[in-house]
Amino acid sequence: MNNSEFEKWVDYIVEKTAMPKAFFENGINDWKARILLGRALSRKNINKLDPAMDLYYSIVDIEVTEPEDIENKAWALWELGLCIWHIEEDANKAIKYIDMSIQVAEYIPDKFPFVERGELWYDRWWLLNHIDQADKAMLEVNQKISERDVRFKNNSYLYYSYRFKADLSYKIGDIDQALAFLYQALAYFPEGDNTIANLQQLWENRNNDKEKTYKEMDELIQHPHVCWEI
Repeated sequence: MNNSEFEKWVDYIVEKTAMPKAFFENGINDWKARILLGRALSRKNINKLDPAMDLYYSIVDIEVTEPEDIENKAWALWELGLCIWHIEEDANKAIKYIDMSIQVAEYIPDKFPFVERGELWYDRWWLLNHIDQADKAMLEVNQKISERDVRFKNNSYLYYSYRFKADLSYKIGDIDQALAFLYQALAYFPEGDNTIANLQQLWENRNNDKEKTYKEMDELIQHPHVCWEI
């Protein structure tokens, strides 16, 4: 992407969203501005994935050392993998960049405010499943569960590990197993207002309508942003 294209997409985003143009005042030479523009373009309500992908590609070789920059790069590499999957439907190529994202995110143990390390793994597993490597994905899932760190209650690794098991079970039609795994996953999800009470009520009444219970348990955790300990 050249400078004129960058400015064109900045103007587009400023027009379509409430994002101030000042966020991009340093121009195309600012790698953080490129990531920010890429994120804006790849939002579901914007869905301009091709230019977003170009912007994400431009930061692959950027060297980072500060925690905020490490999180920023990890997020961009993850988004790049997802863009590749949605545009090219090349799971192996998408996994390559998601793996790079995982490597960057796990370079330091610091808690990130936005990137969920467990979610990066979840997307890797789901793509492995798509290319008929479910056994490999499940092996990695079980390894993550066995490595669990009991110091952290709100644990994205454990939540997304059990979440993957739940979603896979649901996909193959095993609703009882899906409910059991989702219930386990929620034990590691950050508690919101009344989340645990609502979960217990749904769980105790699950036999009334298992399909409905699964969907309602899923809706219970659709928060826009949650804070994980790890």
